[in-house]
Amino acid sequence: MRRFESLIALAGLLILAAPAAAQGARDTTDALVPGRRAYSFTARTLERGGDAGFGVWRVVSPDRSRGLLINISGHVNHGDMEEGPFATGTNSGAGVSIDLGPRARRYVARSGPLAPFVESGMDVGVAYDWSQGNGGGSSQSSHSWSPRLGGMLAAGAEWFPLRRLSVAGETGFQANVSYLRRSVSGGDSAGHDSEWAASLNTFISALTLQLYF
Repeated sequence: MRRFESLIALAGLLILAAPAAAQGARDTTDALVPGRRAYSFTARTLERGGDAGFGVWRVVSPDRSRGLLINISGHVNHGDMEEGPFATGTNSGAGVSIDLGPRARRYVARSGPLAPFVESGMDVGVAYDWSQGNGGGSSQSSHSWSPRLGGMLAAGAEWFPLRRLSVAGETGFQANVSYLRRSVSGGDSAGHDSEWAASLNTFISALTLQLYF
């Protein structure tokens, strides 16, 4: 459902930009000038958590910009266990992750305040999760660390409702390789384990606000 809502928001961005783009040269923004810099901000709430991102960008040519982004996300869990040895008990937990990486954006066209683009980037990050289950007179807790390395390729659009302010959204592919190290205490499965994992997913971003100066 959240992905569907993000898709609607991205489509809305393009619909809103179309009439403004048709107005012609008087709406052309001067934000994408070589040497100009920008700050980007994004935030969204998720079920039992949320994430926020911040970036610093620099326009290196009329059709290219580069940036460095950091994203922090977190979540909390608490509820009744539905399966496993503590099915009659409760489970609680929390997690946080941090990702940092460069971005390269190429604008494929400029039409009034609308600037569609192709973006690529890499990320290095780490996630920490903790959980504890109680029930049946016993308890079990687990802690896990997961460093990861990823890359992304996306297409999107940047819309300038004001000359130095834009709203951007994108959709694309994201690949990740991660290593999970988990420690469990209590219960029959107490111990340590680790594993490698790889994934390839599609994504739709939250809308990002960018301020040029």
